[in-house]
Parts: sequence; structure tokens; C-alpha cells
Amino acid sequence: MNSILSFRNPLTVIGLAYLAAYFLFYFIPTFCVTDSMSFFEGVPKAKTLGLDFFATLKMSLNEYMIPYSPLGKLLFPIVAKSNWGNNFYFITALTLIASAVSFGLVSLMVKIENKWLFFTLLILYLSSYGFLFEIERGQWNILAMSLVLAAVYLSRKDMIILPAILFALAVSLKLYPILFAPALIKDYSRIKDSLKMVLAVCVSNAVLFLILGVSIFKWYVRIMTKYSDIKTSWIGNHSLTSFNIMYGYNWINPIVVVLLMFMIAWFIYQNYKNHLHSSLPHFLSILALTSCVLPSVSHDYKLSILGFFIPLVLCRHKELNLMSGVVLLVTSFAYFSTLYSYVNFYYFHVYILETKFLVLLALVVFIFVDYLIWLKESEQKTSLR
Repeated sequence: MNSILSFRNPLTVIGLAYLAAYFLFYFIPTFCVTDSMSFFEGVPKAKTLGLDFFATLKMSLNEYMIPYSPLGKLLFPIVAKSNWGNNFYFITALTLIASAVSFGLVSLMVKIENKWLFFTLLILYLSSYGFLFEIERGQWNILAMSLVLAAVYLSRKDMIILPAILFALAVSLKLYPILFAPALIKDYSRIKDSLKMVLAVCVSNAVLFLILGVSIFKWYVRIMTKYSDIKTSWIGNHSLTSFNIMYGYNWINPIVVVLLMFMIAWFIYQNYKNHLHSSLPHFLSILALTSCVLPSVSHDYKLSILGFFIPLVLCRHKELNLMSGVVLLVTSFAYFSTLYSYVNFYYFHVYILETKFLVLLALVVFIFVDYLIWLKESEQKTSLR
């Protein structure tokens, strides 16, 4: 058994990564940069708790506005007019319940090698910038993600209709969960079952988006198209589009898109080739990071969804060699850096480092490298049998 202080022990490597992130992104900006100690600003301050939630409820009562989806036009007015739903405690309770459900689902789907480490990462997640920002604004990214995870879990039970319905509900709450669709197919080598799932997902989404008629759907598309065509941005929007607007590196756009599509295609190919021989934690993490990067508007409260996936990758190791140790160190450090606000990056005086986009891109690359290491290890174990 490895010593806890051995660099072959993943706990040591993850612990070092956490300490480095803690000193760089919390201790130094909080205690060492300013002339007098100031309290840590974890999330941007809003005038009203649940600001986004209440704005959406108000929008839903306006007959000329569509909040997020046609289905939202049906659901949000019910909440807005009720005594039980039109308050900050309602959306907060939903978020906390959805968080517990999400962690429960991932623990059922994935064999966690180190449960104590996973529990520790869960505690860190509950105090993270993205999670607190989600709560403060009254967002529902976590609620949508709990529906996605429920759909993925049920699809692993060889169910089709119910996962498709739950997935369509998630997409109606937030559009970007559609990027998780590839994870709904359990085994790509089973062509007939895969086509059934594709059909079920298409039909269920079509029904929910056309639930108020074709004209309302066209109106919704026009509104969302205009909303996504942003001309200005800020460092709290960590999308690829925002990065291009702020820094003018337009050449990186096709590279990132091709890179993400290649990685997703590689997971699908490995699943098809090896009949379930694919790592769900890595695949879901890549899809989650893609969901944080590709949509043109992707604010920092969406960072809350990463805590359901990336810790599964960090907890997969039992013993490390040099390569896997370096990859785990960098991956852990990049993940821990997302737990802190962009405010804590100001003292670097390097504007390009204040946005989370480069950190998310690094996470994509190193999680994929970790997957390749895992795949090689799995193939070696198989050949030895």
C-alpha cells in the first residue's frame, strides 16, 4: 500500500494541486495583495437574491416574451402566480434537491475508487464559486443537469421513452443540455437500439418545443438567435464566442470546435468498437466542458455543473506512474482554479488569464489525455486475462 506522502498516491498529487490553487486564487488575493485585509468576494453581488429567477418569472407573465422555451411559457407563469413558487427559497430548495439527486445518480452510475476523496471534493463543490453563484442568481442549471443525469442513468437500464422525456425537459429548461445527447446511447454497436433512442429524443424535443404551436416556436427561435448574437462580453462569460470578442483571437474558433467534435467522436468510436469499453466519467466531463465552452452565452454560474463530473475522473486512480501523475496534477489544479471567482485572478495583471475559457480548454485536453491513459491501462488488463 502506498504511503499517503508518496507521489504515486493520487491523494498526495490532488492535495498538492489543491494547496497550489488555494494559495494562488484565495490566500494571496484575499490577504496579500491589498493594503488591508478584505473579505473574499465569492460571487458578483446582485441587488436581489434570485435575480435571474425573478426576472424570468416576470418575463413569463408578459404575453410578448418567451422565457427560454415554449414549455417555459407554460410552466413559469404557474410558478409566478403561486404562493409557494414565487420566492427565493423555492428555487434554492429545488437546487439543493437537484444537487443531492445528481450526486446520487453519478455514484450509482460510476464505480468510485476513493469514496472519501469524492466526499471531500463534494464539500469543496458546495463552497465553490460556481455553486454559490448559481444559488445567488436563482439559476436552474443544476436542476436541468439532474434531469440529464436521470436520463443517462435510465438509458443504462435499457429504457428509451422515459430517458428521452426527461432529457427533453432538461433541454427545455436550458438549451445546452442537448450537447449531452451522445451519452444517452448505452452501446453504439447496437445500431437498432441507438436509432430508437435518437428517434425518441428527436420526437420528445419536437413535442415540447412545438407545444404552443409552430408560430410560437418560430418566435422563440428569432428571440434566441438575436440573444445569442452577442457583440460585447465580459470575463464572467467563459464561452469561446466571448473569448473571441474580448481578445480577438478568431483563429482559435475552428480549432476548438474541431478539437471538441473530434474528442466526442473518439468516445463514440471507442464505445462502438469495444462494446461499452468506454469511460463514462471522462465522456460526461468532456460533454460538460463542451457545454461550458460552445454556447455563445455561458456565464460563470454554469461552472456549477462541472462538480458532478470532473471529480469522478479525479477519483478513478489507485496508483500513479509519472505520466498519469503529471496529468492528474494539472487536471486537478485546473479544476480547483474554477472553484474561485474571476475577481481572484485580477492581481496577475494578465487580462487573458481572468477569463475561465483557457482553464476550461486545458481541462478538456488533459481529461482526454487521462482517458487515453485509462484506455491503455484497460486494454493491458484485458490482454493479461
